[in-house]
Parts: sequence; C-alpha cells; structure tokens
Amino acid sequence: MERCNKDLRQALAFAHWSSWAQLAFIPVALGWFGGWGLFFLARRVRSKPQRVAETIRSNANAKNDHRAENGFPAPWTVETIPEGFRVIDANGQSLAYVFSRETPNDAQFGKVLTLDEARLIASNIAKLPDLLR
Repeated sequence: MERCNKDLRQALAFAHWSSWAQLAFIPVALGWFGGWGLFFLARRVRSKPQRVAETIRSNANAKNDHRAENGFPAPWTVETIPEGFRVIDANGQSLAYVFSRETPNDAQFGKVLTLDEARLIASNIAKLPDLLR
C-alpha cells in the first residue's frame, strides 16, 4: 500500500511540476510566435499597398484610354435640376449629380453644399475632358 501511495505522490508531483512548467513556458512561446507573426504581417501590409496601387493605376489607365475614345464624348455640360446640378456628356448620359440647398443656412443645417459651391464643382467636373487632353 505504501508503495502505491509513493508512486501516486511521485506521479502527482510530476504532474504538478509539468503543469507549472506549461503555465510558465507556453505563454512565452505563444508571445514569441505572436510577436513574429505581427512583425511579418506588418511588413507585408506596408509593402502591399504600393503593388496594389500600381496594379490599379495601370488597369485604370488602360480602361480610361478605351473609355475616353468611346465612353463619354465631350463636351460635358452642366444642367440645372431642382436639387442641384447634373453633368451630362454629348450623348445625354448623366455623369455626375451635385446636390445643394438654395440658402447657406439650409445648406449648413443639412450639411450639404450651397448653390454656388455646387455650381462650381459641377462646372469643374464638366471641364475634365478639356483638362485631360
């Protein structure tokens, strides 16, 4: 019986020390792996936007060259609508809507553009084909 109790105490002592060892070293290992993982993730995120931006830019240039010839012919004009202005191309296709309020107080209350600001933005949008040539 004593031999059985001695074996049990040794097994419990080993289990006791191994659980303390796990509590001590597993968080250290997890922290180390987590730190290195975050480090490599941060490096990848920092380097990726440049490559993605270059790809988007090159794709956009290829698409814009095609669209400039066939898509939205100049001249673009500004048309007044009840809530603001609409920019249309030579085919009558709506390209942009710029919404506004008539009085500055209404615009400030609604957090939108005033009539003059909307007119200026719509006219600048209409000038884009001439500026890009």
